[in-house]
Amino acid sequence: MSAAIVFLFFSNGFIAEKMMNTFESEPQQLNSSYKWGIVLGGYATLGKNKNQTQFNSGSDRIFQAIQLQRSGVIKNILFSGGSKYGGDPSSTETVIIRNYLEQSDLFNEHLYFEGFSRNTHENALKCKELMPSKAIQDTIVLITSAYHGKRAKAAFEKQGFKVQLYPVDYLNKKPHSFLHYITPQASALQTWNCLIHEYVGFWSYKLLNYA
Repeated sequence: MSAAIVFLFFSNGFIAEKMMNTFESEPQQLNSSYKWGIVLGGYATLGKNKNQTQFNSGSDRIFQAIQLQRSGVIKNILFSGGSKYGGDPSSTETVIIRNYLEQSDLFNEHLYFEGFSRNTHENALKCKELMPSKAIQDTIVLITSAYHGKRAKAAFEKQGFKVQLYPVDYLNKKPHSFLHYITPQASALQTWNCLIHEYVGFWSYKLLNYA
């Protein structure tokens, strides 16, 4: 009986979405222009045939950044993210996305790539090493998924960045039918998995003095 109650609680879409709403960063409207935008990894892998880019929901980070650049809000974009598990350096996310942008005629001279970081803490460290020292003094636009915004912003500010967060890839994108909220939803379990990961990650970073 208790197991059924736990299952019904965590598979309820209404509860999962309300909890995620308390954690996701608020949407931001950018009314100024910025020299640098940083896009954090977690958006693409290679397909099984190695010639196909396989995007996940985090790919919103890429295309929102390109849109901001094309609209003149940001001038330079730094894509940050290597392999989480080591392996072939030629298949890191930044290599994958650079190849994709070049093949899609979206590449330009104001795109930069950092492919050695394996987590958010290392994203901040490696970006600080790579970017000009003057750029650290200016406000940068940090582009990542809304559920990841709090930890990412805190990690970059810990390294001395002035951060304007630009959250994208919201998990709660549209209203659902009443039936969605009274029947178990696999998506609710995925939302809880993401929420617990970020909650533990945020407080772990606080304990380790990463944020």
